[in-house]
Amino acid sequence: MSTAILNSGFFNSQEHLNEEGISLYTDALILGKKEELPSEILDHVENCQLCKNKIIELYGICKDNSLYNTVTHPYFHEAIKQQFNYSILYKIAASVLILVSIVLITKFLFRNQKKEIIISEEQCDSSSVKHDKIISDSIGSDQKEDSEHDHIYIAANFNSNPVFESLIDESLRSDNILKIISPQTDQQFSLNKSIKFKWESESIENLKIIILNNRADRIIEIEDIIGNNATYNKELKPGLYYWKLESEDDLLYLGKFIVK
Repeated sequence: MSTAILNSGFFNSQEHLNEEGISLYTDALILGKKEELPSEILDHVENCQLCKNKIIELYGICKDNSLYNTVTHPYFHEAIKQQFNYSILYKIAASVLILVSIVLITKFLFRNQKKEIIISEEQCDSSSVKHDKIISDSIGSDQKEDSEHDHIYIAANFNSNPVFESLIDESLRSDNILKIISPQTDQQFSLNKSIKFKWESESIENLKIIILNNRADRIIEIEDIIGNNATYNKELKPGLYYWKLESEDDLLYLGKFIVK
């Protein structure tokens, strides 16, 4: 990489995008201005799994931020184009990610504790069974209403995600030690059918699979994978899904499949 590119302000000493570069690429994807990015950034991301992974993670945090609709971006607006400190945005996004993780962990622990309390009450008082049934019926009614509401927007679940589409199938390792067997890109699965993930690799350990919907919301994470395959048996709603195969340090593959 030339000295001029390194001095552009978007790359670090390891020749990867720095915080400013990652943030700028993410902003460009959200604003639909990817074609306005410097060619050195576009060329690097096309061939760098590490930077792609960081961009996907940051996009998932920032994609719904209403700020993008209310302010003029300093890089993409010629009248005010200037050096911009993206590291501040990156650090804010990182802080948000940490806060969200803490909240999810707290909710998980509280939920488990609540379940234990309910079980204890059921053992002590049989009348609570009737009470739980009423609650269950109420929840079932709410879920039915939610299902009907979801059906109205079912078509939206098949819209492609422009960020993922720009990276699809480009995340294969360049050393050709990974070959995806299934699911193939755009492979279709029927409802209630297991999704089988299979690949061929050499000496890649500690892999995990992450399934996301077309809005980049994380649906499930499959960890502790043994061998070169994994199966997801739970039901997925109809829609377009993306999946990532990751090692401890790299995004190895980004693919997609459809549930109908």
